[in-house]
Amino acid sequence: MKQTEFCIPDMTIPPEGILPAPLKADIILTGHCNLSCQYCYISDVNKRKDLPTEQWLDFFDELGSLCVQRVTLSGGEVFLRSDLFLLIDGIIKNKMRYSILSNGTLISEKIIQELSKNKRKIRLDSIQISIDGSCADIHNRSRPGSFDKSIEGLIRLKDAGFPVKVRVTVNRYNIHDLSNVARFLLDDIGVNFISIMETAVIGSARRNEQDIALSFDELANVILIARELEIKYKERIKFNGNIKKFLRITDNSNGKESKDNSSNFKPGYHSCCGAGFSHLTVLNDGTMVPCDRLSYMIIGVIGKHPIKDIWLKSPSLNSIRILTYFPLSLLPDCDGCKYMQYCDGGCPGILSENEGRIFGVDSFSCFKNFKQIVDNSNPFKDNYGKNVQ
Repeated sequence: MKQTEFCIPDMTIPPEGILPAPLKADIILTGHCNLSCQYCYISDVNKRKDLPTEQWLDFFDELGSLCVQRVTLSGGEVFLRSDLFLLIDGIIKNKMRYSILSNGTLISEKIIQELSKNKRKIRLDSIQISIDGSCADIHNRSRPGSFDKSIEGLIRLKDAGFPVKVRVTVNRYNIHDLSNVARFLLDDIGVNFISIMETAVIGSARRNEQDIALSFDELANVILIARELEIKYKERIKFNGNIKKFLRITDNSNGKESKDNSSNFKPGYHSCCGAGFSHLTVLNDGTMVPCDRLSYMIIGVIGKHPIKDIWLKSPSLNSIRILTYFPLSLLPDCDGCKYMQYCDGGCPGILSENEGRIFGVDSFSCFKNFKQIVDNSNPFKDNYGKNVQ
């Protein structure tokens, strides 16, 4: 193995090219939720105390002073906060746009009316509703008792002209239903866009792994279905997580150029999402972290630590950023791998929870491991993977 030498950087100094402030903040407004989904990976936030209205409004003022452009509001379930619309008005006052992530069950006519007032609708980028099945029997297995109310909320938003989209999380309960749920959402209901990704094995999903998490053989079947859905629905459907990654690697290995347009994607290097590069996350108690999958990695507390200082000087944030300078060839499991030139190393948050480190490759994100398992899977090999050597 060829040795590569690196100087240990000063982790209080950000790597070259880091923005002076985040462009976006992902905000978990509340730890309270009216559901108990089997794969929720931030379920521990319900142990934290939600910040009061005034502290959030002060925080939005600080974001506005730094010219932050967007915030995403999630939970828990954001519509459980009685002050939600006051908080949205605070975001708008600071010239920011916003998005909402919701399970959709609380979207009443009153909510529609409130969202339509003032500039709340104009400044809204999207409301994402989670739907995991084409019928109650399938959806409710991972999101108990919520299908009818979620669909009612989704339709209310769509009929009122809100920019609504849907997230489908693939698990063992709905793997056979993907084509049906895509048709149900895109054709029958008529939403403009859905995104699909597999369950991340962290949080509740880790505790329910045997019931929820996909095997490599199951993921191979999802990839076959994903390719068919991409052809049929084109820009109206997007895949994330390992589905997206393995589609890209398989295409490139077959000689079909397939790019990842993510700004931080560098083939052959450990890549990250926008956490620490374009956005940060704030938990419901005001704790700032790189992302909700790294909720233990505290970088500051709002009201006590200025965002501008945290953003540029946090050793924890810079430890995430510096990963993109490390070639995957430094990892024994990756050195010499024929797929390394197409790989990104996977999510540091998942790796951290499962293996206690952020530099490495999550075994379930490794295409080499995936390929070894599915080589004997005739549907995948015959229909998609036969040319992948």
